[in-house]
Amino acid sequence: MKYAEQRIPTLNEYCVVCDERHVFQNGPMLKPAVCTRELCVFSFYTLGVMSGATDEVATGAEVVDLLVAMCRAALLSSRKSLIFEPYPSVVDPCNPKTLAFSPKRKSYERLQSALDSVLIVRKMAQVAKNTH
Repeated sequence: MKYAEQRIPTLNEYCVVCDERHVFQNGPMLKPAVCTRELCVFSFYTLGVMSGATDEVATGAEVVDLLVAMCRAALLSSRKSLIFEPYPSVVDPCNPKTLAFSPKRKSYERLQSALDSVLIVRKMAQVAKNTH
């Protein structure tokens, strides 16, 4: 019980899959998150390991829109290499055995292209609501 009492306040400082401490320099994450290790990213995106921890963020249209807007602004910054450190690891949805974005192959142009293809989530929700 003592361990749980000590650990609960620091949960967001650790990866939800491997339980290793996050490497971020600016303090703990706001929500539970997966680390950048390829096995953890694969486990999270492909197998759904601990995906329930992010359901709240994934279903909040305003939160998603804010994150996308912040990423777009960061990509325009001259400090983007610092802002995107660590660089994201994302499993390719078309080929789950590879990473679409990898710290080993950084491409800010690919990130920009991916963000440009993302519709505003609130608009998607409105369209879906109006079609039903």
